[in-house]
Amino acid sequence: YKIEFGFSVIVTGSLMDQDVRNSVLSCLVDQSSQVREAASIALGNSLDFKEVRESFSFALDNETNPDVKNYQAKFLSLWASKQEISSEERYEISNRLLRHVKSPENGGLRFFVKSGFQSMKIGDDELRKIIQMVKNTDINIQLWAVSVITSHFDSEAFKKVKAEVKSLLIDMASNDANHKVREYATRSIGLLKEDELVQFLIDFPLRDPQWNVRVAACDALSNHNTAGLLAELDKVSKEDSNEYVRAAALNALNSITKLSEK
Repeated sequence: YKIEFGFSVIVTGSLMDQDVRNSVLSCLVDQSSQVREAASIALGNSLDFKEVRESFSFALDNETNPDVKNYQAKFLSLWASKQEISSEERYEISNRLLRHVKSPENGGLRFFVKSGFQSMKIGDDELRKIIQMVKNTDINIQLWAVSVITSHFDSEAFKKVKAEVKSLLIDMASNDANHKVREYATRSIGLLKEDELVQFLIDFPLRDPQWNVRVAACDALSNHNTAGLLAELDKVSKEDSNEYVRAAALNALNSITKLSEK
């Protein structure tokens, strides 16, 4: 319902009534961004209706207010995350969203769609586009791409690009100038759970000058139990200059011990 200061609405389910749905859809072109934002939220659980998806997709490319755009992108990504990988419409929406994701000014949008992309069934083409974003010069785009790719480690699409992604992560974890990038890459390497990468984690991230990277290395190493690892972590837990790193090393030791007991 419209009020003096905009549009106020609470919706907990789909707008099943077509007349009501059409009425709210008409508000997506209202002059007030507050009305457009409220209408987008009201329609957020109604994307099973094709006219809502089409309206959101059209509005996404034409909306000028970032808050409105973020909600539309969020609900489109959540709808797409529930579709089969073979769905042409899912693919179209996914690619439309990716075009917006790679724009540096769309930081809020990346946050809003991340969970959708992390749970979405994506194909080879989409995954390769996200891998290209890992190479972006914008750190926020890089970190978004790494977090999404990491969530697809168990997918069929990832098997085809695993070697390329592993090489990228190793380079980022050891050479990137930004410690946040090195941290994210280190955590992703840990989630690969490959014993052959243990020595790399010890030689580089665990020796990194930044404490947050060393913490990430301890967390990553907690997924392994190779020869000499316990002694290495024990040393870090007692001798590292940073209390958070010492605590992370101790936690890793405890995790490995529990895994060994199972």
